[in-house]
Amino acid sequence: MSDAPTAAPVPSKAQVFLRRLITTVILWTVILAALFSAHPLVSDGVCILILIFLAVTGLAEFYGLAEKRGLACFKWCGIIGGVLLLAGTFLHLTTKYLGINDSPARANDFETGFLILFVLGLCVRQFISKTNTTGILTISTTLFGLMYVPSRKSSFSRSHRLALRTTGNIFCSTSSSSPSSATWARMPLARSSGNTR
Repeated sequence: MSDAPTAAPVPSKAQVFLRRLITTVILWTVILAALFSAHPLVSDGVCILILIFLAVTGLAEFYGLAEKRGLACFKWCGIIGGVLLLAGTFLHLTTKYLGINDSPARANDFETGFLILFVLGLCVRQFISKTNTTGILTISTTLFGLMYVPSRKSSFSRSHRLALRTTGNIFCSTSSSSPSSATWARMPLARSSGNTR
């Protein structure tokens, strides 16, 4: 009797295609239903959940590849920081949940302040670590993952806001009974008051 492990059966091309087709149809149904929803809470909720899911999976993949390469990183600090950065930026841009109505530039202030506090938090985390001897490398790998992966998702939410503002509010409900994304979609972008040469 042989104790050799048997290989798992390889699914056929038709099975792989069917599985991918079903997941694609389900995902696009959810996205389109949320996009054309008259309820801004549903639309914004689905958007932020999809963005957070993509950021978490992207960060987990990035930090996993870094660990396979032999680079030390604070994986869970980076993933939690990425979720907080993305959610905070999204909430600052939608403004109706935080009550910030004066300037979309507040999202930039939030991101800058968050990154400063995150770097300080990584330094404290490194100081209390007894096993990690590669401090700067660990901090820089964690920070790179945070700045690269969620920043791409954050720029998506910014471009989503800009697209809504420039297309004349196509997908936003304009009911006056509840604040909607129409409120922030019509806000002008922050302009520099200084002379640019």
